Amino acid sequence: MKGHVRRRGNKWCFVIDIPTDNGERRQKWFSGYRSRKDAEKEMVRVINELEKGTFVEPSNEKYRDYLKTWLEGKKSTVKPATYDTYFYLISKHIAPKLGHISISKINAVHLQRFYSYLNEKEHLAPASISKIHNIIKASLNAAYRYGFIYKNPALLVDPPRIGRKEMRFWTEEQARHFLNVAKNDRLYIAFFLAITTGMRKGEILGLRWKDIDLHRKTITVNQTLSNRGDRFQETKTNAGC
Repeated sequence: MKGHVRRRGNKWCFVIDIPTDNGERRQKWFSGYRSRKDAEKEMVRVINELEKGTFVEPSNEKYRDYLKTWLEGKKSTVKPATYDTYFYLISKHIAPKLGHISISKINAVHLQRFYSYLNEKEHLAPASISKIHNIIKASLNAAYRYGFIYKNPALLVDPPRIGRKEMRFWTEEQARHFLNVAKNDRLYIAFFLAITTGMRKGEILGLRWKDIDLHRKTITVNQTLSNRGDRFQETKTNAGC
C-alpha cells in the first residue's frame, strides 16, 4: 500500500492507493494538514491501520446532528432529571459552539478553547463546565465505539478544577430565630422539615399524605420532585425520617 504527500494551496494533503477486492486500486484523499510533517505522520498512521484492518472512515456528520441521536438513546438509560440536564447543557452551550464541526474533526484544541470560553465569557462555574466536559467525553466515547472517530479528543483535555466550597451553616440559635420569624409563612412546614430533618427540597415537595404516619410520627421519602418541577421520580432507596 502506497501513499503520496502533496501540497494544495496553503494546506497539505496525501493520497493512498487502496487495493480493492477485484484486484484494482482506488485512491483515497486526506486533506487539511498544516504542514508536510503533519500530513506524513497521518499518512503513516492511516496506512498502518488500513493494513491491520482497524482503520475508521472519518465521519462527516456534524456534531450537533450526532448529539441528537446520542441524546435520544439516553432517554432509556438515565433518569429523567439527568436527561433534562443533558438536554439543557447540549442545547444551551455545546451545540451552539461545537455543533457545526464534523464529529471526526473535533480536536483537543477545540475543546480547550470551548472550556476557556465558558469560563471567561459565560462565567460558568467549574462544576458546570465539568458536567459539560463529561457529556462531551461520554458522547465521543460512544462515537469511538461506533467507529465514527478513531480517538476521543476529550480524553486529552482537562476541565477547570473544582475548588473546595466552604460550607456555611446556621447555628441552632439562628435556625430557631428563622423558624420563629417564618411561622406564619405558607411554606413554614417546608422550612421546618428542611431544618429539622435535613431533607432536600425535591424530597419535601414530593411528599404525599400517604408518606406520613401521624401515629408513629414518621415520614417516608418515596419520591422526589424534579428540579424543573414537571415530574416526580422514585428515590434510589426508601429513607425514613
